[in-house]
Amino acid sequence: MRVPNISLYNTANYQLNKITNNLKDANEVVSTNKQINAISDDPIGLSQVLDLRSTLNNLEQLDKNIDFGMTWINSTESALDSASDQLLDAKILCTQLANASVSASDRADAVGTIDGIIDQMLALGNTRINGSYVFSGTKTNVIPFTYDDNENPTRVIYNGNDTAFSIKTSGTGILDVGRVGREVFTEDEIAVDSTNNKLIFQEDPGMGENSKLVLEATIPDGTYTPDKLAIVVRNAMNSASKESGYSITYNVDHDAESNKFTISDDGKYDGFFQVDLLWESDDNSIGPDLGFNSGDISSAPPVEGEALAWGIFETLFALKGYLASDDVEGISRTMTRLDTHYNSMTSTLSDIGNKYNSLEITQQISSEAQLSLTERKSMIEDADIIEAIMNLTAIQTAYEASLSSTSKIIGLSLVDYL
Repeated sequence: MRVPNISLYNTANYQLNKITNNLKDANEVVSTNKQINAISDDPIGLSQVLDLRSTLNNLEQLDKNIDFGMTWINSTESALDSASDQLLDAKILCTQLANASVSASDRADAVGTIDGIIDQMLALGNTRINGSYVFSGTKTNVIPFTYDDNENPTRVIYNGNDTAFSIKTSGTGILDVGRVGREVFTEDEIAVDSTNNKLIFQEDPGMGENSKLVLEATIPDGTYTPDKLAIVVRNAMNSASKESGYSITYNVDHDAESNKFTISDDGKYDGFFQVDLLWESDDNSIGPDLGFNSGDISSAPPVEGEALAWGIFETLFALKGYLASDDVEGISRTMTRLDTHYNSMTSTLSDIGNKYNSLEITQQISSEAQLSLTERKSMIEDADIIEAIMNLTAIQTAYEASLSSTSKIIGLSLVDYL
């Protein structure tokens, strides 16, 4: 059967185009080292590769978050290490100056040293990393601590917020790597010992001097939150009144919002009654720690104190006053407060160390996951380069043979048969 030349031409052209496309694909596999370069190459495989790429991109971003978090924690830890050293220096100074052999002028001279420690603590509280303040909570662009008066400071003001700076460590996991300055430099607990465990008060039923009874309540040694301290102070006052007074039932309350203590009675005493809080009658009074810093109080209950000042800066400013006024008992009380601050700082550093270890573990898990996913993606996407080169060579040979054959077929004419 005679085959028309046009059929031969079309067939040759089709085969040549097919081999040309195969050559193009094979060359692309070799040049990119990828066996999937278009969706038509492997639709299912390409979908898997895209999912794997997305997961790997997320893990890489999480790695960046973790690296940043570890840097943030390192800066925080360094600042708090130095702050702990400052507290120890203040404690050593108090130990020396509480000695009876030290003169009033020596104590007054030490005020400058405490000023230096306060300045150092303020600088450490304002530690920055890459321009961001580490103790401002999430308000990282706001300086956390400032003096109320730069020329003659009497207290330190916190300007940050109470939300810890955090990073994303997984699809749903978030870790607080920052510390809220208010929490770090202010205590929510206070230690009570022989230097601050007395409460002297007088019960006055209004029937003359002989009816007034001076009572002493002793607070058990321990470490207390404001609410727990309110309970033990109440129990101590009630016990003292029952044993030696008029059996008045006292209420001692702490208001979390105003951060103030209030001392009152149950109002059941028949007739006039007044309680005199004799804070100045004992050098070991609990009064300053309850917010009663202005001396003795004579008033019908209830009696409200000032807002609590249990922070590091408050302790150091109070120490300045004790040194300037040659108040040895006040210096001794400060030593207890400094111990509490140091222990709290140590606890914070321990927590920071645990978070750093947690980030290291998370980083290791992420690295292992990335390695596994990268290998899986490579198995689906990457080409076997040796096999790809051999395939390219074979297609090139077939392409050259096809060109030669096609040129002979297309080149035939009637002249070839004359």
